[in-house]
Amino acid sequence: MAVDRKNRVVLLTGAAGGLGTVMTLALLEAGHAVAAVDRDAAALERLAALPAVAQSRNRFLSLPAELAVEATCADVVAATIARFGRIEGVINNAGVGPSSIRPDSEKSIPTIEELTPDIWDRFFAINVRAPMLLTRAALAPMREQGWGRIVNNTTSFR
Repeated sequence: MAVDRKNRVVLLTGAAGGLGTVMTLALLEAGHAVAAVDRDAAALERLAALPAVAQSRNRFLSLPAELAVEATCADVVAATIARFGRIEGVINNAGVGPSSIRPDSEKSIPTIEELTPDIWDRFFAINVRAPMLLTRAALAPMREQGWGRIVNNTTSFR
């Protein structure tokens, strides 16, 4: 199957956050289709309302989703394929960081006592498990079409 390098279909997690918004706009500007996944439905609505996104409506799919839920990871891949007919890239950009422990975590590093088992489980589910599940869900269609890319984005804290 010949792959059009100028019109890829990319599933992007964490799409409505700061870096995710920048990536969404860059992908659309380059002519690609974007399945924008984020747990914050209101933020996805604000993203969809941006002029550059609104002008690219036929290449934009908003997918509010909680990636900590295993079935949801397969569902967003399936929804992307249902809308665009294929999936050629997954950018695992969603992440949970120390600011979810408390808002001033950049100024005052949280201690181990503040990191509860529930917080740890959430970090692991979003930062490690969800990218693996999304990758697994996207591999078969990518292999079938003979092409695909997975990008895992992370940031460092301190």
